[in-house]
Amino acid sequence: DIDEPTCLPSGNELTEFIIKNGFGDGNNKFLKEYKNQCNLINEKCIYAKLDGIPRLETVIGVLQRFENQKGQKKIPSFLKGFSSFANAFPNHTHFSLAQLLYKGATIVTTNYDLCIPKAYSQLFPNERDKLFRRQIGNGIFVYYSLNQDVGKMYYIHGIADKIESLGYSLQNVMQSLSGEFFDEMSRKYLMNSLFVFLGYSGLDNLDVNLMFESLHRMNSNSCAICIVYPKAELT
Repeated sequence: DIDEPTCLPSGNELTEFIIKNGFGDGNNKFLKEYKNQCNLINEKCIYAKLDGIPRLETVIGVLQRFENQKGQKKIPSFLKGFSSFANAFPNHTHFSLAQLLYKGATIVTTNYDLCIPKAYSQLFPNERDKLFRRQIGNGIFVYYSLNQDVGKMYYIHGIADKIESLGYSLQNVMQSLSGEFFDEMSRKYLMNSLFVFLGYSGLDNLDVNLMFESLHRMNSNSCAICIVYPKAELT
């Protein structure tokens, strides 16, 4: 999503922006609230950090409580800006992924934008190949076609045009994924089908890694290929 013409920020960029701009003169209060949250989750505190800075979900969750203390309710003001992700243009990678989807691959993403469905609609405008969308769990959406040869695409942390669904709560992403989604992944995994997982670093140990651990116990002969984006820093 970083490449042109999409030009969306990375998770770390969003995190740093919110910490710098989201709390005004209340940064000391933010740091206190962040420390309280780390104490709250005790031994899972390490899961709240990524690459040396707090996870995006942690920061937005703290911002939500910070704004609620000031009399604002429900969706944090900064989170409303995520709705603009729905307007992003697809880039060359999105078109390549759309072609894989058409050929039957399962695509899973933790990102919020709609670039892959947009690219798919441009490449495959026929009515028989059309994508539909439904919600199958808390913040989980699936795109599917009535053409059974077309694969499915899952958004597991919410989607930009439904910002109330975004997985911005650390408590949300510490929970297991929905049964219907896991059942689908299990079936594909045991069939040795191709599925592509997007937008996840693998550096922490929350809902996605828990799913992979369960799948590995079911079929230890499966193979995974991790593609590191050139701008990412994995240790």
